[in-house]
Amino acid sequence: MYNTDTPGGDYKTVNLSMADPAFCKQLCCKDPQCHGWTMAYPNPAATATCSLNGICCYLKDQPGSPRPNSACASGSSRSFSSSIHATLEIFIDHSVIEVFADDGDTVITGRVYPTCTNSTEVELFATNAVASFQLTAWEMAEAYFP
Repeated sequence: MYNTDTPGGDYKTVNLSMADPAFCKQLCCKDPQCHGWTMAYPNPAATATCSLNGICCYLKDQPGSPRPNSACASGSSRSFSSSIHATLEIFIDHSVIEVFADDGDTVITGRVYPTCTNSTEVELFATNAVASFQLTAWEMAEAYFP
């Protein structure tokens, strides 16, 4: 989540050479202790702890509640289990599927090519877990071209 801080729970600070949240997220994903991360954009006041360019990645074992902060980007690294609640928004338009998790923190886009002309069903499932789903569907109107 851009422009968001999740204060507290820091157990490791890593100096980054580039202000790219993807690097911080990758560090968190590779560390089993990490459940969240915050990347602080360049800040001259932080040079004492975050290298000469002031870009820090804070790995967190217990991230705090998100709050607005234009100098940060934050996210989470989760192994989904029965104790995790995830919100997914799924958009399907014939051959394109887009999935947005946790308000767009994670996005997956894919193309599918249905082999049947009457393909109108969607299947949701969980692997190695028990999941419950609540589904709301809307049918889109045909595009209008005058």
